[in-house]
Amino acid sequence: MQSIQLEGWDFPVADGHVVSAVWAVREGASSGTYLHLRNHTTGICKSGMSFLAEHLLRVGSFPTLVLEVLLCVGLAVLAAPVVGGFVVAIAAALGGGVVGSLAWHLVVKSRFLTRFRREGLPRINTALDGLAATPAAS
Repeated sequence: MQSIQLEGWDFPVADGHVVSAVWAVREGASSGTYLHLRNHTTGICKSGMSFLAEHLLRVGSFPTLVLEVLLCVGLAVLAAPVVGGFVVAIAAALGGGVVGSLAWHLVVKSRFLTRFRREGLPRINTALDGLAATPAAS
């Protein structure tokens, strides 16, 4: 059994309740953000979906962004003779990058989170229930 400290969670727990917490930390870290809580005694669950949306589904880091912009410029150079000039080609390539980013944030990301709620969380709860039913080692 281990005691945990929660910040920003409204999650009811009473003495004697069995609760599981899933948290995310970098390897070797001693603290991190809680992603999912399950009170096995009451059956109540709560997930920190905002953490998933902000951290686990990021489009990429700064080096990735630089590579994407360089790819857009490279495609613009290749497309310039076909579309009638470099300015038009770079506008089209960068515009495509912006549209792709918007599609990622507004469509793909939200569908991923919806699917995670529908399929991932029940699997996590089943695994946590199995762990909670296992007698703790002394």
